[in-house]
Amino acid sequence: MGDYTDGQSRYEVINEEVIALNGTVTALDGTVTVLDGAVTVLDGAVTAHIAAYGQHAGTVNAGTLGSSWTPDIEDGDFFIATVGEDVSISVPSNITGGQGFIMELTNGGSHLITWAAGYKWASDTPPELTAAGIDILSFGYDGTFVHGCLSISDSQ
Repeated sequence: MGDYTDGQSRYEVINEEVIALNGTVTALDGTVTVLDGAVTVLDGAVTAHIAAYGQHAGTVNAGTLGSSWTPDIEDGDFFIATVGEDVSISVPSNITGGQGFIMELTNGGSHLITWAAGYKWASDTPPELTAAGIDILSFGYDGTFVHGCLSISDSQ
């Protein structure tokens, strides 16, 4: 028996079971998923962090993108990438309704970016990105579409 807290939520481990005292827990074959994050239980021990709602889940440096890219929300929620050729960007894998993420794209306007149909933009038009510079894009997922906007153009 022991307690685990992430500063916002408190969890108790009793006989290899995780009990969320202020959260929702679903147990499937030894894996415990918390609505606001993820906890993996192996042999009764909490082996992964809990990412509480509104908490930064991690930064992913994707490097220079190839011809296609699928961000993975399990890896993080802040993606840094350089556009070095024409690229198709898919809707992130492992995303659930209510989650958001940020992309920092370098030289995004230097090549054609094809956004998957699941992305939605103001006036149904992706933003014009900087050819030689950094743009910050913000996204929110409503369970059906990823709604995006250009938050900072040509960040200095």
